[in-house]
Amino acid sequence: DERSIHLGTLGPMFHVEVNDEVEVVFKNMADEPHTITLRNLMGECFMVREQNEEGVAPGQRKTYTWYVPESAGPAARDPNCVARSYESTTNPIMDSNAGLLGAFAVCRQGTLDEDGNRRDDNTREFAVNFQTIDENESHHSRENFKKFARRRKDVNDPEFVESNMMHAVNGKIFFNTPGLNMTVGSCTYWYSVQSGGEDSLNPQKYHGHPVMYNTNGLISRRSVVVSGRSEERRVGKECRSRWS
Repeated sequence: DERSIHLGTLGPMFHVEVNDEVEVVFKNMADEPHTITLRNLMGECFMVREQNEEGVAPGQRKTYTWYVPESAGPAARDPNCVARSYESTTNPIMDSNAGLLGAFAVCRQGTLDEDGNRRDDNTREFAVNFQTIDENESHHSRENFKKFARRRKDVNDPEFVESNMMHAVNGKIFFNTPGLNMTVGSCTYWYSVQSGGEDSLNPQKYHGHPVMYNTNGLISRRSVVVSGRSEERRVGKECRSRWS
């Protein structure tokens, strides 16, 4: 799908509206216990406790239900939709470094049509996760070291540890994230999600593109933004060219 190819290691992106009830059927296809948590939404206390403490065993399936409160959606002066994230929380750091996260948008009531698509001026949406992936702190580290670094005797060597820190966008390094294409005159919304540990704070620069940055309803125009959370940016595509 051309509209989702850019997601890379992120899970599927979806939209909900304020006051919706969201039901997720989660099946764990991995080898460790995992779960799914939709940030900023409301779930039953027993469900939240179970997610954090136990997770879902490999091969098992579970159904979770969340409610979308007004506090999770856009404020009066915010855009029509705001970015939120979902992720596994059984082991937050290792789960994140294994790519177990995704983005979704919470919209005002009446913003979405029957198929969940936006009715407003939006012509394209991108969800981007700027993360320093630490492969030393991943569920797959031992397997990867055994397969790709068989002659490595000391996996705690500082140089080796540093070599496993990958600066990535949606899991892709060296600017290889596909599908981030816009057309002249379009209105594109970028849902920026920041994940990872304390070394994963990455400034973002949109070369050649004016970014309309919304902070508590105050609109500013800039090209460099720093993220440490989930947020939405509106990019006006005024320059025809290739940018990175």
